[in-house]
Amino acid sequence: MENTKSAGVSRWIINIILILLAIIWIFPFLYVIVNAVKSSAEYSVGNFWDLPKSFSVAENWEYLTQQIQLGSGFINSIIYGMLGEVLGLLWRRLRRMRLRH
Repeated sequence: MENTKSAGVSRWIINIILILLAIIWIFPFLYVIVNAVKSSAEYSVGNFWDLPKSFSVAENWEYLTQQIQLGSGFINSIIYGMLGEVLGLLWRRLRRMRLRH
């Protein structure tokens, strides 16, 4: 009987810890979503956790595509990712060849 009680208590503790970790990991995503729909004036004046009073996704998307070179940054990220993957595979292949001979 005591084993089942201690197992139940430990299960509750694990569940509470997992719930707290889930809440901690969700906050950055909420921050990004809340601030992505705010206008630039609302973002710079208000508290960053305030809910937006108006949704300006189109204005933000226009600013993102015209003022910031999002496309070139995305291409650079793809190139660096692919280069890192190729170098990692090459390194692994070279290490395996060394171990065989």
